[in-house]
Amino acid sequence: MTTRFLVLATTVFLSAGLTACNPATGPDAGLTAIGVIVLGATSTPRGYITTPLANFYKVTGATFLNARNRPDNCGFSAFDPTFTTSFSTAGAPALAGGGIATTVSGHTDSLKVTSLRNFTYRLLTATGIAFTPGDSVKFVIQGNANGYPAYTVTGRTAEAFTLGPIDLTKASTGIPITWSLPADTNSAMLISLRYAPSGSATITQQISCVVRDDGFFLLPINISNVYANATQQTFSVQRLRTVVSSPSGNNFINIVSTFTVPTPTAP
Repeated sequence: MTTRFLVLATTVFLSAGLTACNPATGPDAGLTAIGVIVLGATSTPRGYITTPLANFYKVTGATFLNARNRPDNCGFSAFDPTFTTSFSTAGAPALAGGGIATTVSGHTDSLKVTSLRNFTYRLLTATGIAFTPGDSVKFVIQGNANGYPAYTVTGRTAEAFTLGPIDLTKASTGIPITWSLPADTNSAMLISLRYAPSGSATITQQISCVVRDDGFFLLPINISNVYANATQQTFSVQRLRTVVSSPSGNNFINIVSTFTVPTPTAP
């Protein structure tokens, strides 16, 4: 039976299935080494910072986030205000060496193992790395002979964007959602419209949409009416960029970069 590996970005699942078989012998026969590095953007009075997190696993199959060529899609679901970006896997945690050198916007730092329970790699300081969203990022993984191999992977971080007004008076013809364009077409937008259903004062439901990052999406009329007629509404719109790369054989790594509006602020 294939073990599945999932990364959750906000409340929307984006996946491109990858399964692999390792012909090697030994205790890890049949296992694939995978890594996931997640980084977002936080606003400070001096600009933006990012605080990457990395985890590595041994699994028998994998499903990764892929932002490219996503068809537009919306759905209804319950809203959990305590949910944040997270990892979920039935695989065994793996080491990827003593550290991961990280370079973004001319700043270099290192991710170190801070949890012996799941081998999470994170910055040793809580201040994050100052960066410009949209700049390239590089991770140099030291590697471990019995875990994840040495590898250097690069990618582009998700660009900042300006969101147009969400005009609820347009519900009868569909609410238009607009935003500033990215540098290329290799990203997607995640739209989360949270609302309190009729007769309730608590936001417990949401409309989640995955759409092409082309600057415009027209909410279908039925969805627009539900959102506009709710007793309370909030929203979150997120640009997503991903990289899926393979250092060798059955080993894979997934970089997941996001920029969210409203943008979280540093405490």
